[in-house]
Amino acid sequence: MATPNQVLVTSDPTSNLLECVFVGDIGPAEYARFEVALEQALVPLSAGFHLLIDLTHLDSMDLRLVPAVGKAMDLYRSRGVARVVRIIPDPSKDIGLGIMSIFHYPRGLKIITCENRTEALRALA
Repeated sequence: MATPNQVLVTSDPTSNLLECVFVGDIGPAEYARFEVALEQALVPLSAGFHLLIDLTHLDSMDLRLVPAVGKAMDLYRSRGVARVVRIIPDPSKDIGLGIMSIFHYPRGLKIITCENRTEALRALA
């Protein structure tokens, strides 16, 4: 898959999809690289894009990153995210995204949590 401790960010303008895959233990250094990649990945997407967050390979995330995660959610909102699909196979790995969504996403935004990639891809279709 990927090297340990990183966030892989890809965008597909054809399907207007942004995908973020968290791998290993994410600390401030890994998240700083993610923020740079995120800005670049959002450029080719248009308002109404779909966001896929994959926590399948996440081991841990530094609690000091909570404000930065909220900032990323605000960025997705400002760029016009229309649907958020999250892959969280282990509920103990939910890093508080549900609670944070209440404060950072608009009311009525479709947010779907799935256990695996197959389920997530169906939710994006």
